[in-house]
Amino acid sequence: MHVSDYMKLICGAVVATTCLGAIAVASRPESPSNLNPKVNTATEFKTYTWLTANSEVQHLKPRADVRVLRGSEVKEKVVALTFDDAPRPETTEELMRILQRESAPATFFVIGKQVERYPTVTQEIDANGFTLGNHTYSHVNLKQVPLLDVETEYEATNNAVRELVGHGMEFCRPPGGDCNFKVEQGAAAVGLQTVLWTDDPGDYTMPGEQTILDFTLSHLTDGGIILLHDGVDQTVECLPKLIQGIRAKGYRIVPLSELPSHRV
Repeated sequence: MHVSDYMKLICGAVVATTCLGAIAVASRPESPSNLNPKVNTATEFKTYTWLTANSEVQHLKPRADVRVLRGSEVKEKVVALTFDDAPRPETTEELMRILQRESAPATFFVIGKQVERYPTVTQEIDANGFTLGNHTYSHVNLKQVPLLDVETEYEATNNAVRELVGHGMEFCRPPGGDCNFKVEQGAAAVGLQTVLWTDDPGDYTMPGEQTILDFTLSHLTDGGIILLHDGVDQTVECLPKLIQGIRAKGYRIVPLSELPSHRV
């Protein structure tokens, strides 16, 4: 075969292959992230019912002014107890038993995918009179995702909880406290008030029961918000002494909704 004829055959094969490839690409279904840019790419969302459903939510206008609750400005000896990363089958129930025995209210900030896995525990939190708060659906750093993903993360958990207990939530907390105005806007867009804290003993690092006690009690402030975590055995073990220590210092433990005023 002449060289020129050989080259023509090669060129024809390349063209044909390119065309077939283009046809294949054109007919290949797009990935969900391409079909819907609002999907949080940090999340394996396909396995989670509510996040998948809410990835289609439209961009919402804020339902209220953006507000951030960090504590109370009123000089009154009251504090609120909060627990992040609920629900968890064993520790959540043990925490609730202690809180009920001590007649201490608390807020449990729940992760949506945990709500989906443990619906009964979520219902028990509400049925036992504790406050449910929103801790996003997949516990991602909200500062690192677009505004629409912030809304999706919060709204998915709103709806998962509403389906189980028949009502929504008032408060939310961004994982790790990673917060900026965009994150606060996303919360307000789905009707939530962002809650941070004034007292964080870092119990999730497992520093020891005495360290948790000493730090928390030494950082109590009027109208303060105490940050603790579900799933930490040391927190469960020291909680009775912590509640007693708070009261021994003259503080009342109240729900978040009863803090005298909001600091923004």
